[in-house]
Amino acid sequence: MQALNSVRGRIAPHSAVAMSFRWTALTMISRSTTRLSFLSTKKTIHNFSFLQNKAPQQNTSESADPHDSSTQNQTSTEKTVRKTPKIDSSFSASNLASKILSEQTGIPNEAPEHPGNAQSDASFDNMTAAERRKARRERSTLPREDNKTSTSKKVMFYGLAFGLFVSSLGYFGQPYDSEELEKGMSDDETDGAITQIFKRMYNRSVDSKKFFSEPASTKLLPDLLPNQPAYTLVLSLDDLLVKATWDKQYGWRIAKRPHLDAFLAYMSSLYEIVIFSDQPSYITEPILEKLDPFGYITYKLYKEQTRHVDGKNIKDLSLLNRDLSKVILLDTDPEDYSSHQENSIKVPTFKGDPSDTWLLRAAPLFEYIYMIEAPDVRQVLEKHKDGDVVENYNKWEESVIKQLKDDWENKNKNKPSDNSIQSYLGYALGFHVETQKEVPLPQFVQLRNTMRKSFEAQNAQMIKYILAEKREFEENNKKLMSESTVWDLAQQSMVDPNQSGLAAK
Repeated sequence: MQALNSVRGRIAPHSAVAMSFRWTALTMISRSTTRLSFLSTKKTIHNFSFLQNKAPQQNTSESADPHDSSTQNQTSTEKTVRKTPKIDSSFSASNLASKILSEQTGIPNEAPEHPGNAQSDASFDNMTAAERRKARRERSTLPREDNKTSTSKKVMFYGLAFGLFVSSLGYFGQPYDSEELEKGMSDDETDGAITQIFKRMYNRSVDSKKFFSEPASTKLLPDLLPNQPAYTLVLSLDDLLVKATWDKQYGWRIAKRPHLDAFLAYMSSLYEIVIFSDQPSYITEPILEKLDPFGYITYKLYKEQTRHVDGKNIKDLSLLNRDLSKVILLDTDPEDYSSHQENSIKVPTFKGDPSDTWLLRAAPLFEYIYMIEAPDVRQVLEKHKDGDVVENYNKWEESVIKQLKDDWENKNKNKPSDNSIQSYLGYALGFHVETQKEVPLPQFVQLRNTMRKSFEAQNAQMIKYILAEKREFEENNKKLMSESTVWDLAQQSMVDPNQSGLAAK
């Protein structure tokens, strides 16, 4: 200040140089005062934190003898080992100094405050691993600042939405094509152009939902070939032919219904066999490969070919591309899983019982329909519809056999036996008539027995031939693998299969 006064004395008090000097001096004094205030505040906070950290150590040193060297060594060791106590982030020097400086200078504080932060940055390095994890968890729960969407993003979003609306308006609002007209979609001529466009959009949006609930095709099976059986037998898989169970010890296990192999083999000679499962193909296909090694099943349909209605997979027989008068469906609950009750037969659920004989008891019904060449299977099923169809048919067949037996016995009751005098006289005069010794059977039962014997012989020969071919194929493959190198196998895989010897076999 003395130097300043001496300089002032040399300069005129009202000169321009004096005024400039005075303004410069005041500016320097103001800046130095602000800086000193900031440094003093920061130093005060630092001393406050230091005193808090040193408070326990000062008490220890006061209680010990200052002239004792062992006590001084122990105190110095405790200083290096003891951890610095945790300080709340609200007493952080940097945060508080920045706040004071912002209040004095008017410059906004750039360091954002995070209320609720568990630990300050200064004490973070002194935390244990568990305390650091806890601090990170608390930090993750802090409220985040809302990110304001920029104007360019808003313009992009609304522009994209408007473009999608216009494109959908042009695509879904266009006139109906020929396929849609076949489905029954048409415009009302009394409506205006805009009304017709919105109606087309609505109708097409409703029709698009059928993609998830309707089968992919309205023709699930190819056309019937001339050499194929005239009747189609549709079988459900789950709980009818197989029973799947799961436990912790063995996992998934699948039990096959007793007599299934014989049933499939015999029915395949009379009917077109179609498996219609309500499970996806990737689940059902491996089961059917194990279930039908000889290819008795003609076609396989899965969940993808069912119709999804009210949370149920419905088997729509009208999509089979077959005459419904020649189609029979076997299902455990056809009332819930079939749209054609008149073509359905309810089958008792298979629960894994090895003594189940339903398939054997059901074979005579299907044999009878095949033998009489029923013009409409629905009429035959309706005749035995009250209750269990198979049991009702078996009872009817037994009653026919019993009636025929009773008629035969009544007819031959009064006829003489072969050992009587009348029979001898008949032989002598040449007009002897032989009497039937056994009870006659109905004609369809006799034909059925003949069919079964013929099938057993043909099926045994067919299985023998298939097994021989399979054995020969495996032996040829083993021989080829043992004699050929990797290079030979690679070359053979690149050759046209029509020209390879293995394909010819």
